[in-house]
Amino acid sequence: MRRLFLLREIRARLALSVRPSEARLEDVGTSVHDDVPVLKHVLSLARTDAAAWGGEVLFVYLPERSRYTSPLKDLIEPARPGHQAEHRGVVAAAASLGIDVLDLEPAFSTHRDPLSLFDEGRVHYNADGYALVADSVSAAAARMGLKRSKMAGTVP
Repeated sequence: MRRLFLLREIRARLALSVRPSEARLEDVGTSVHDDVPVLKHVLSLARTDAAAWGGEVLFVYLPERSRYTSPLKDLIEPARPGHQAEHRGVVAAAASLGIDVLDLEPAFSTHRDPLSLFDEGRVHYNADGYALVADSVSAAAARMGLKRSKMAGTVP
């Protein structure tokens, strides 16, 4: 039986997809650092399953909107203290397993207006944000030597 891990379930477990109406990470009494072992376990299983059918895993770090919001709207800075450490911990967890990592935080942070890549008032990307993600993933797959036919192949 093939294991399937939905991105939304992983993000929810790691508290990486917080809607404005939900509790902030610092309010729930936990830290992403506490869940890094869970992430490593999930990624290890994914790597093993992918290897069984000749596949590879590419871990894509997708930054969330709250990273670019602050009380001073003209300054683009992390909205929560410790966000950089959490980001580094999540990326390092994947890298420590020998999994290829595509960290999209720099692509968003160096964009002239990172908030313009998100739907207004929502946590999802807009067409420009998704285009940046798609172009970045496609380029990373090409660097990894993945061909379109292999990426679109059937998983047993």
